[in-house]
This record gives sequence, structure tokens and C-alpha cells, in this order.
Amino acid sequence: MSDRPRDPRLSFPLTRRSFFRALLVEARQATASLRGTPSFSLAALQDLPAEGLARLVPEVQPGWALHVDGDRLVARGRESGVVLDLAPASKENVLALNLLDGHRTIDSAARRLAREMGWPEEQAFEHVRQLFFTLAGALVCLPRNAGDMGA
Repeated sequence: MSDRPRDPRLSFPLTRRSFFRALLVEARQATASLRGTPSFSLAALQDLPAEGLARLVPEVQPGWALHVDGDRLVARGRESGVVLDLAPASKENVLALNLLDGHRTIDSAARRLAREMGWPEEQAFEHVRQLFFTLAGALVCLPRNAGDMGA
């Protein structure tokens, strides 16, 4: 590495590792598409039907640490130190965030949130969906099973 000081204008909130993980999600999608398997790209994530979205397994990317900072949920880049303000640290947001653990589908996370909050399942699904979109938009949390949307 160079001993020259870094230009602050060239500081990105995304590490190379996060970028390449996002690129891998897109590559899986493209491969699945070539095989004729139903798939999606990150850009089309919000257009995914509820049934497809429900089967996604969101996974927080290893380059990010998520935590509560005061009254906000934030993501801190493990390598870059960059902090992204994501959402209010409400009880439902913190619980939903903890349910997006890389093992549960969005559907199972929503059903658990519904039980914990005493909400209808549709309301909980929409809440988990919106939080996931916020995290995915920041490339903090991506679908582990991208490109694997076949039956």
C-alpha cells in the first residue's frame, strides 16, 4: 500500500468484500436465469411477488455489524468504520432485525414477529419486507438463496 494519505472524496461506505458479495448475488441470479430457473436481480427485488420474497433467506453480510446506537439501528462497516443510519430502534425493528439471521426465511421471520408483537401476519410480513428492503438497498443484508428461487 502507498504511504500517501487517502483522498476523503474517494471514501465509499462499501468495502471490496461487500461489493464482491453483492456481485456474487447478481452472478448467481444470472446463472440461474441461464438455466431457466426462476430468479431475480437485486435491482428487481422490490418487484418480486410476495410468494417469492417470502422464501428468501436474508443474511447480514460479514463486513457489517448491526447494532442500536441511541434511538437508531445502525450498520458499521467492520473494515471501513463507516456508519449507516438504517431505521429507528423501535421494539419491532430490533426484533425483526434479529430474525433476519441467515437461517430464517422472510416468511418465518414475519410469522415470529407477528406472534411476538401480537400483529396480524400480513402486517408483520410487510414490516419485515420493508426492513429487508432498507438493509438490501444498503447492501448490508442480501438474500442467501439468490438464484435459487425454483420450486
